[in-house]
Amino acid sequence: MKHARTLLIACAVVFFAVTVWYGRPAGLWNSPDETANAFWAARVAQGAPLIVSDTIVGLGAGAIHPRSMAVVGDALVPGSFTGLILLYGTLQMLFKIPFFLLTPLFTVVAGAFFGVLVGRLFDRRVGFLAAILFFLHPAILYYSARGLFHNVLLIDLLILSAACFVLRKDRIGDAFGGFLFGWAMCVRTSEALWAIPAFLTFLPFIGKERWRRLGWAFVGAALPLFFILQTNANLYGSPFKTAYVAVAAPAAVSERIPASDVSAPVVASTPALSLPFGFNAKRVLRNAWSYGIAVFWWQSLLAVFGLIWWCATFRTATKIQKIYAATTFLVAAWLAVLYGSWAIRDRLDPGSVTIGTSYVRYFLPAYVAMLPFGALALARFGEKLKREQVSMIAILLIGILTMRTVVFAGDESLRDVRATLAGNAAKRTWLLREALPSNAVVMTDRFDKLIVPEILRIIPTADEAGFAAAAAAVHHAPVYWYGLPLSEEELLKLEALAERQGLAFVALENPVSGESLYALELL
Repeated sequence: MKHARTLLIACAVVFFAVTVWYGRPAGLWNSPDETANAFWAARVAQGAPLIVSDTIVGLGAGAIHPRSMAVVGDALVPGSFTGLILLYGTLQMLFKIPFFLLTPLFTVVAGAFFGVLVGRLFDRRVGFLAAILFFLHPAILYYSARGLFHNVLLIDLLILSAACFVLRKDRIGDAFGGFLFGWAMCVRTSEALWAIPAFLTFLPFIGKERWRRLGWAFVGAALPLFFILQTNANLYGSPFKTAYVAVAAPAAVSERIPASDVSAPVVASTPALSLPFGFNAKRVLRNAWSYGIAVFWWQSLLAVFGLIWWCATFRTATKIQKIYAATTFLVAAWLAVLYGSWAIRDRLDPGSVTIGTSYVRYFLPAYVAMLPFGALALARFGEKLKREQVSMIAILLIGILTMRTVVFAGDESLRDVRATLAGNAAKRTWLLREALPSNAVVMTDRFDKLIVPEILRIIPTADEAGFAAAAAAVHHAPVYWYGLPLSEEELLKLEALAERQGLAFVALENPVSGESLYALELL
């Protein structure tokens, strides 16, 4: 394929430019996960501990905390895996690299090595095309721009780890590959249930000295794992405890006043080997179709054609290709069952299929694993037709569809997210300067990202426990309710909950159209 290297470099440059432009700081972040990760990583960069003590937090009995943060005693701690926080905080401390640049940098390097690995699995032409498809995949592009989520970094580290084992067959390569794999598990430990078996599946293919190489990999992995276990012990009281506990959404919940966030901010043991969200076959099939196939249909179509082509030539396929195909299928099925059973409510309209929904992030490993088959389809169609232009035209169309989906289409596109952040910055300024004192306790289910980290005393649930926490805090600090305008019925429900705790809603002036602010005062 002529000019393949130039085309790949062009795709990587465009990828980096888009992710950096739309990922650059806007004064605040668009989700509680990003907000919390930025806050804690900044503390690491400053040499501060991953704990913020506050007696008001202790009064809330676990109910006072921003979303994506957890409570231990009277202190706030990270509410998710700490691998990204520690890695990005350390890199900023050592090299002064802004957070928003780190995931794009990791992903550009990982994309190049992904192409090399696929080239070893199939051939060089397929490898080039796989790298191009990697940079043009909507989910990878989108979540590299929103790089303070854990998911793309996990993929990057796994790819780089595999590259170390495949491309270097010495002690340094094996140890560094293990180090990267270990850090990937620290970034998102819950994915170890598929990542470790997938890694071990390829053990027979790394040479006769496989056990020696595996030993050096364990040596490399031991360092980040020890570091994280020690961090867990310091934060949560045990090396094997974490604040990440994902639970199914409540059965009865108001769309306007959610009873709880999808991730419970309590300290619990490392995720069990069971299905934490149960099993719902109907939901699995619906989500697998909507988010596994239909949402990025052009990438899915290529992968299906590539799989058909590969199956048609199955007899000539190498053993490692067969193992790779089987592993891809099993990992995709596991992710579909695990996360597809989860009733995620990221939006007020949970039925919408959008790129910003969490299912897209959780299915990222399956998207990436299928890319070699899409690249195989492009390569073989071009060869069959003896026209290189076919692959070039297909890449151009894929790029157009990807840019439209990621940058322009829908209210969760990067352009719209950027515009939302710009508007939220004005709200944030008014709230922090005019409406909310710095010692305030704020009950808000979705708007904590506007005022965190300046205000960390957040009550994220408008339920019995939330109002009990408000009643305990009101003797020591002003307490507010902030959110979308309430209907008469909703206000009556909240007033009844507040009254049972000896509190009253007092409406306050709010110049922000479409939002309401109340003080919660003693009766």
